[in-house]
Amino acid sequence: MKHMITINGKEHPFRYGYGALMLAEEILGKPWGELQNLRANMVLMFCCLINADADFPLDFEQLLDACDEDAAVMQQMGAALSEQLSRWGKPKADADDKKKE
Repeated sequence: MKHMITINGKEHPFRYGYGALMLAEEILGKPWGELQNLRANMVLMFCCLINADADFPLDFEQLLDACDEDAAVMQQMGAALSEQLSRWGKPKADADDKKKE
């Protein structure tokens, strides 16, 4: 499931998943389980944007600047990540049942 995140007035898709985690591990050079700090979390957010759109137009520093300038960017990414984590790893039937409720 993709969420849309508004950054600098433009909507961008955001998707958490194995692709985002593996990309974050590659960028940071360590397994995700060893990484629990602000930099790792911001890299993961960046990777969720790239995972959803390989042509995401901002680089990492530009994303950080956007987060500094507009707290809503981080709030949107946090909410999207939280919702996606609540569904992640559950069988599709379970996730579909929750949609019907």
